[in-house]
Amino acid sequence: MNRRIREESAGEVVFVKEFSESLGIPCHTAQWNNNEKVKNVKAGLQSNARDWRMHEASQIADKVGAAAVLVAHHQDDNDETMMLKILRGVHLTEIRGMKWVSECTVNPSHHFKVMRPFLDTPKDVLKVYLKEKGLSWVEDASNSERGEQGIKYFYLLHLHSQSQCGC
Repeated sequence: MNRRIREESAGEVVFVKEFSESLGIPCHTAQWNNNEKVKNVKAGLQSNARDWRMHEASQIADKVGAAAVLVAHHQDDNDETMMLKILRGVHLTEIRGMKWVSECTVNPSHHFKVMRPFLDTPKDVLKVYLKEKGLSWVEDASNSERGEQGIKYFYLLHLHSQSQCGC
């Protein structure tokens, strides 16, 4: 799903297509025209892009008869989700991460499951595995940019890692 928010995304689509072809796996892509009027201006670009991605995934799942779509969210993504909720000041009962399996119902004619098999796997462990297997990958550069939220998130993760190792 190329949301065309970042300049690098077109190259990432090419990478995924070529990698899929090398494995003999069909690859279905979609490109968002983010110049179109967004459905919910208050929700913001990221939220609208996420909604579009789920809509397109639903269309593709329907087309190929898929009951589930797997996504590559990992433990670091899940930690970030919870930390950002804390930083936004949500109620304690709302501080939870992503679900391993959730139901996508954006398309009334085709519901499917979104599965996140790597939620308990740290990003660094995934990178080591890929290196050991001689596989390449792409990373969203915006995930490593540190604005004010990123600095707070990094600090909180540092505190968490210190408490885990007994330091």
